[in-house]
Amino acid sequence: MSIEKFFITNFLKVALLGVGIVLILDAIIYPEDTLSLIIDAAILITSIFCYWLSRNYISAATIVFGTVVLGLMLLQSLTVPVNTTISLSIILVIGFVFSILLKKAVLVTMHAITILLCTTIFILQASNAELRFQQEPVEVLTLAVTFFILYGVLTSSTFFLKSKYDSNRNHLKELNSNLHDKAMEIEAQNEELLQIQDNLNQLNIDLERQVEERTKLLKEKNKRLLTYSHNVAHDIRGPIARLLGLANISKLDKDNNPHIFISKIQEQTEELDKVIRKVSLGLEQDDQNDEDRIS
Repeated sequence: MSIEKFFITNFLKVALLGVGIVLILDAIIYPEDTLSLIIDAAILITSIFCYWLSRNYISAATIVFGTVVLGLMLLQSLTVPVNTTISLSIILVIGFVFSILLKKAVLVTMHAITILLCTTIFILQASNAELRFQQEPVEVLTLAVTFFILYGVLTSSTFFLKSKYDSNRNHLKELNSNLHDKAMEIEAQNEELLQIQDNLNQLNIDLERQVEERTKLLKEKNKRLLTYSHNVAHDIRGPIARLLGLANISKLDKDNNPHIFISKIQEQTEELDKVIRKVSLGLEQDDQNDEDRIS
């Protein structure tokens, strides 16, 4: 709830209570004073209406309430001069309310109307003895000067205090807005950092998985290579042993036909070549299988 809404709501509540009490007392003590009863009832009805209106339209409620009360105070001052002091006191309160709730051109206009109305009261009372609640015109003039000084001091000081309050409130709103923007920015940065952290964690998990897979593949490959080495050693040993045997036989048996030995050596060499090709092909297939598993 804004300070303006809080003020007018509570002000009208107090006005309703006060006017209600005054109306009851006037009805009991001065039942013959019909005009005062009508004025009290009119202010009471206006307060009720403005209280309802202030829920959505604070300025409109202030203008309606102030205008009605000012008109009634003018009527009361001119018809019941003895109540002029009370009327002027109420007008001071209305000016105070204007300074709090109204702004700019509307505020200036309502103050101008109030001053014009009070000036009218003082002029009529000074020029007409029947409307005068003081004995001499100079006394009316003294009261007028005093009233306008009080009105000026009260309304101007209230206006400047309200302006200072509005300035501080706007400054606080701006600071709160900046703090909110900073908080949102920090929150966005935190979310970004958390996302980066999640990505890094996922990347670490993927890297660990890849390292484990590659380590496992290397172990399997080393195991296969060890198996190949045993198989190759066994497969190659036979042709080599036969080649060595043929070489020894050729040294011992010099009468044999060398073409026979050459033919045998060629057969063993071809067998050895087949073994080597088989081993090479097996290694290539293992490498291809490892690449497929990694990808």
